[in-house]
Amino acid sequence: MQRITMALMLLIAGCHSGCRETLVTKELGKTEADYAASYGTPSKSSMTPDQIAFNVAPGSLLVARVADGRSTEELWLLNDQGVGLPEVIARRAALVLAPDAKPDRVVRFSTPGMPAAEIFEFREGDGVILVERRNGMVTRAALCAQRASCRLLDQTLKAELETDALMARAAEASRRR
Repeated sequence: MQRITMALMLLIAGCHSGCRETLVTKELGKTEADYAASYGTPSKSSMTPDQIAFNVAPGSLLVARVADGRSTEELWLLNDQGVGLPEVIARRAALVLAPDAKPDRVVRFSTPGMPAAEIFEFREGDGVILVERRNGMVTRAALCAQRASCRLLDQTLKAELETDALMARAAEASRRR
């Protein structure tokens, strides 16, 4: 009886620490050195001291937000071929390419020919995976330790919307001349 009790306690203890592991918990929590070992020297800016960026493929970028020396969020900005996303994240992101997948939100731009950004959200434990699709392709993916603190993708979209609005005002002013 004691052996069975011990075996169950070991199983429960192992599951408590390992069974809740998700894609988000496996990918996040890295140090700058961990990223540098995979992607080389990071780019940093004094304007965003909590972020480090890496060129992961020609035209593709990884931006990691770091708190207390460990990553809490990743944003993968992909080139027009979608190259640079790690296979494990790409497999999860491929779910949004299913014909019946419906976006959680759609960001529309006023610039003619600019495709809408469809945003899909997958919850994993306390974390979240956000995937952006445009013209049927995954263009960005974000992994966040907590949804409430997930902001890199939204910041990028906000900057795009501001640029789009500026371009629309400039085009309108040009038409009035």
